[in-house]
Amino acid sequence: MEFTLEELLPLLQKRVRKYTGNDSTSVPYETAREILSSILYCIAEYDRHLQSTGHALASADAPDAELCFRQGLALEKEKLKNAKILLARLQKHRLPIPLAAYQDTLMKGIPEFFPFYDVDYKASLDGGTIDYPLLVPQAPELSGIDLIYDYLKHLQAEDTFLGCFPLRAVRTLLRNYAADYQELLINICGLVFPVALSCILLNLPVHDLALTPEDVNHLQTLVITHEPDALNLLFQDSLQALLKVLRLSDPLARSYLSEALPALLKDMQCYARENRLRILLPVTASYTPAVFAGGFKDGDKMDDRKLRALIEELKTCRYLKDKLQIISTQVGSLRDLKELLKECFWEEEYLSVFALLSDAEKEYLRRDILQRQDDSSSLDPWELALLKSEIPPATQS
Repeated sequence: MEFTLEELLPLLQKRVRKYTGNDSTSVPYETAREILSSILYCIAEYDRHLQSTGHALASADAPDAELCFRQGLALEKEKLKNAKILLARLQKHRLPIPLAAYQDTLMKGIPEFFPFYDVDYKASLDGGTIDYPLLVPQAPELSGIDLIYDYLKHLQAEDTFLGCFPLRAVRTLLRNYAADYQELLINICGLVFPVALSCILLNLPVHDLALTPEDVNHLQTLVITHEPDALNLLFQDSLQALLKVLRLSDPLARSYLSEALPALLKDMQCYARENRLRILLPVTASYTPAVFAGGFKDGDKMDDRKLRALIEELKTCRYLKDKLQIISTQVGSLRDLKELLKECFWEEEYLSVFALLSDAEKEYLRRDILQRQDDSSSLDPWELALLKSEIPPATQS
């Protein structure tokens, strides 16, 4: 649907007159350009609406420009209203994940758009700040409220998908990706979706979002050894299986993940060929203590930032079973465990943590406590609890 400048000029004059409060039809060039751009913006919206409903018209059959504009303007105003409602819903139910770009975009960046947006006269202008990237990039031609509403709908689809997983699993995956993930410009789905699909491909539990280095190696072999067409079919089937396991029935989320699948397949093929699939798939840091004839050897210690992030996460856990799951899958050093016992566990929870340890690990901790401190009154509560629970048989009365 297209109109000539001659067909648009009368409408432009009307809009300028209304813009000036019927005082004048003369405005600065930049203002006139913005008003004309708004007219074209709304006409294009009406045209898209007709096409999406199966009522597309040839230019010769189209109503006059003013009617098309007013129909489009009504659609854009409805979209503006719906965007505000959707933003409020997303803010209320936003993910409790301390990723600055995600939180700031929802709570600060996008809200800045609405007070200054003028759908009547500056409909095509952008505003607000969007720092958080989407899993599927938006169409570059989008602007104005079309851009904001499209972004919010896709963000809703992502949050719906992420809501299928335990929060603990999502946070652990992010931390495995980077200790300082909170400050990175990353998309959460961009990590969760590949790992979840990989779990389906490897017949692993999906909701844990946990892959070992061996799992990634197996997946790399799978990707490399399949012909492209066969691999594409396998990924399509695996996506359907994933949706079934997650019981994800939301049409928007299902369609969105299907749209994201081709790019994911391409990335996984590229990384697999270069033996770099672990860049795309963060692995779980499981703890495997080494015990030798000469005694116990501790595992690798976390860097300070990762340890502090883990402490903060454990402090937000409501249930002991969630804490124990994190300890058993994420802690690789008794030196780290001592910090966590001191900071994150109640006295009645100590024995459950000790039950995760081997005899060699408990003996190592006990000897360390006794060597460091003869005065038990200055020991931490968890250290006292361990000594009471682990008195060697030879010293019992």
